[in-house]
Amino acid sequence: MTKSRFAISKGALVVWIISYLFFLVTLVNNFSASHDSIHYLNDIVKSTNLFHQHHLLYHFLANKWLVFWQGFFSCGNYRSLGEVMNAGGGRLFCQPHYLIESFTALWGSSALTMVYLFLRKRFYLTRSAAWLGTAVVACSYGVWFYSVNIEVYLPPLFFILWCLFILTKKEFAKTDIWKIAILHSLAILFHQVNILFTLVVLYSLIRNKFYASLLTYAVLGIIITGGMYFITGWFIEGHNTVAAWVGWMQGYTVGHDYWQPLSAKTPLHVVTGFGHAFIGGHYIFQLPAAVYYLHNSFQSHGLKDEIFLSSKISSSTAWILSGLTVLFATLLLTLIIKFIFKCRSMKLHYPVISPLLITLIVYSAFFCFWMPEILEFWILQMVIVWLLLIGMMPILHFPFRLQMNTGLMIVAVLLFVINYFGSIYWLQRPGRDWYYAETKIISQSVSPGDLIIVCL
Repeated sequence: MTKSRFAISKGALVVWIISYLFFLVTLVNNFSASHDSIHYLNDIVKSTNLFHQHHLLYHFLANKWLVFWQGFFSCGNYRSLGEVMNAGGGRLFCQPHYLIESFTALWGSSALTMVYLFLRKRFYLTRSAAWLGTAVVACSYGVWFYSVNIEVYLPPLFFILWCLFILTKKEFAKTDIWKIAILHSLAILFHQVNILFTLVVLYSLIRNKFYASLLTYAVLGIIITGGMYFITGWFIEGHNTVAAWVGWMQGYTVGHDYWQPLSAKTPLHVVTGFGHAFIGGHYIFQLPAAVYYLHNSFQSHGLKDEIFLSSKISSSTAWILSGLTVLFATLLLTLIIKFIFKCRSMKLHYPVISPLLITLIVYSAFFCFWMPEILEFWILQMVIVWLLLIGMMPILHFPFRLQMNTGLMIVAVLLFVINYFGSIYWLQRPGRDWYYAETKIISQSVSPGDLIIVCL
């Protein structure tokens, strides 16, 4: 290993360690902000429904992680919601949700390591610029929040970034298709939607004229992904007829209102989802005009949990954070406009830029039709936008003649302040969890077998 490669590898290890510690100290204690978390928590703790067809591996592996660390810390094995809420007698390392979140954080820090390697080895930024650029991505709300809760989106993000890292090699070779097929299969097994990345792989293989590799890629993908789905669905889950197995595999991709036709509201929903991937923005619910507007724009979404979460944020803090958000949005929009106008001067970087842009276009186009206002579907696109903007910063330049490292530091600090004090700080406090607060009220007056009717 050459001295420069060793330095980059050491830098990547430092990034992984620091980012993992960063995520561990900001693990959240809230299950209403990410609505699926409470269901995932119950299933993982109880060892039930461990093979969800749309994210096949997360629950199963998180359960094994939980069981291992419960044994390591002599925590006991909790199997009910009541035990989860009071787990460990106050012992931090025995709280099941923290243990599962530490599993998610593992993938978040791994994804950030790929970001660092991209900035160093594909865009050739200095070590300090790559570190600061990685900090910008780490403090963006989508990556931060979904690395510290119980959710499924960071493991596939890591594998997709790794695939892109290989596809953008100068010396991309036919033998790399084995790695791509395995990594892409793992991304799909962690979340089914990443089958979309097939289009990016096909584009790269055709661009490099690796036509014979198309068959290798297809066969490996079918064996790994198809094999896992067949074994899990047919034998483990018991869907042992063709119709039952196909229906199980399709899940809620058929016959649900997640699909949304293009409408006059689509641009608003896209901007909301994409923007939310950068900024948590919970403080906005302390601005009455904003609450009225959001209620009218997103009538199909319950906002009580968001309003409850932010109810302790003072109006002065909300206005300060709003001002900082406007400053950040201005910087981001300026950089995006500069990138668009300077694309032609980036021809030397096209082998790196083009796969990233194709990925951005493919995923963005799909999520214009599939719940476009939901932030988790824009995390990958947000990371790619940062890779493009930060990677090409030597050409783009920050406004006001800011030096690159100075500008990156300002952006990272802005994102940290906005997202920590406007979202993460409150997500770490169980008293701001609407589910927990409502459950606590009724828990004193119910007993096993009682019927509870909830009016939302």
